[in-house]
Amino acid sequence: MCPDEVWLAVAAQRAIERQALGAWPGEMVAALGGRRTGAALVIERIVPFAGAGGDGGFAVPPAEFLAAEARLQHLGARWLGFVHSHPGGAAAPSARDRHELWRGCVQLIVGGARRDRLQTGAFWLDGDACTPLRLTVPRPEPAA
Repeated sequence: MCPDEVWLAVAAQRAIERQALGAWPGEMVAALGGRRTGAALVIERIVPFAGAGGDGGFAVPPAEFLAAEARLQHLGARWLGFVHSHPGGAAAPSARDRHELWRGCVQLIVGGARRDRLQTGAFWLDGDACTPLRLTVPRPEPAA
């Protein structure tokens, strides 16, 4: 069922940005974990797929996906979808993404023309439909 929105924990957002910058100019890809709360998905964890990204796309071997799903469960999170990057491109699904990405899960895409201007978009693919989702990153609590 397509969620109404995605909440991205601050720590998960920072981890995603570190992974995207670390892979630049290649693509990064990671599994997303968290929980469903009503009509929202709450992403609290990421598990990167080492070596799965590259300059022209990414591929995740089934054994790596199973290991990432087990890691998320160990961390107390449910698998919710994937994040990947489009270095130098848009934070939106490409034609290839629309054809190849898994259906029925959240897809976060990190894009930006420059390393210091990253943006993240959230999407739900179902059949041929690609639904943009509202993405919220709560502000960090001020230090006491």
